[in-house]
Amino acid sequence: MLIITFSGLDGCGKSTHVSRTAKYLQCKGQKVLPLRTVSLSVTGLILILREGLQKVGISLFKQPTTIAPSGAEIRTYSKGHTFSEDQGKFIVIFKRWLAYPVDALLLRISFLYFKFNGYDALICDRYTYDKLVNLPDVNCRLSRFVLWLAPTPVISFFIDVDPEQARSRREEHDMTYYELKYASYSELVDLAWGLESLKPTTIDDTQRAIEERVESTVVSLR
Repeated sequence: MLIITFSGLDGCGKSTHVSRTAKYLQCKGQKVLPLRTVSLSVTGLILILREGLQKVGISLFKQPTTIAPSGAEIRTYSKGHTFSEDQGKFIVIFKRWLAYPVDALLLRISFLYFKFNGYDALICDRYTYDKLVNLPDVNCRLSRFVLWLAPTPVISFFIDVDPEQARSRREEHDMTYYELKYASYSELVDLAWGLESLKPTTIDDTQRAIEERVESTVVSLR
């Protein structure tokens, strides 16, 4: 089964290229599933549970403080911390040590289910890499363990949009947030753990480059 993932900063164009790549493969007769992987995670399951309970008038969990109402900029996290301070909090790191391996296993089980149901390709909007950039140090034992647990994609694109451009499209966070995450993505690319940088130009030209990369990979797998 062909697994293609798209990672990058908020506002880099992941969703656009996920949709276009899925249509490209569908036109070639492939059974394709575009997938937002957050739905296959601890966070996603909690959100589904919260929404279900709210429908029957039960409020079980507080809304995360990192969600901005009406597109307002997120300047601080829990208890007034910045993004970098929140990264280093013991309780945050501890929760990620628990949640990220579970998320990786959920992906593996889900992907086996999709393969069993006859899908030829999964096109993922975000992947494990997008979790690792939330860690204070991406080159750590947790990162390597989580990547070992998670299914290995055939192609993993990092849509390499610079922080200024990404923030101009999505202004929920301050510039430091985008700069820190961009540095972490760049480090993941340099570590050669499967994430490859794709410098976008126009949407059409970028999509053409994606399709050429996908086509060459599919041919080599035959």
